[in-house]
Amino acid sequence: MAATIDGTTGLTAPSGAIFNGIASGTAVASTSGTSSLQIQIGAGSVITTGYVSGTAYNSVQTTATSGYLVAAGFTAVEVISGTIVLTLLGSNNWTVTGTNTVSGGVTRLCAGVGSSGGTLDRIRITTVNGTDTFDAGSVNILYE
Repeated sequence: MAATIDGTTGLTAPSGAIFNGIASGTAVASTSGTSSLQIQIGAGSVITTGYVSGTAYNSVQTTATSGYLVAAGFTAVEVISGTIVLTLLGSNNWTVTGTNTVSGGVTRLCAGVGSSGGTLDRIRITTVNGTDTFDAGSVNILYE
């Protein structure tokens, strides 16, 4: 179950955040478990399949089709920091690129492609298993 956040509304449920209307500024972040983090996009609803994405760190590569994979291979006590950029390729197709690091100093690269299924109007930040909860941190969305 994901929480819906519009503008500055606070996070009210575990396991994710949906940014409807793509309003800037809100809160979510570190998780209670080790499930990989992913970003899902959509138009009217969030798309949960059809992505081609992956992340790599220390010669370990992880892939996903359920969202843009952002980070994998961390523990529940580590804090993840980084930058992710979504870029419109045309025809509602988007690419994601980014880098992030955990408190232990491991740097990850991530990239992927996917479709919003229409004019992008929402982004969800969640875990791949959908059960690990967000327990600290923050996320900021900027768009133009």
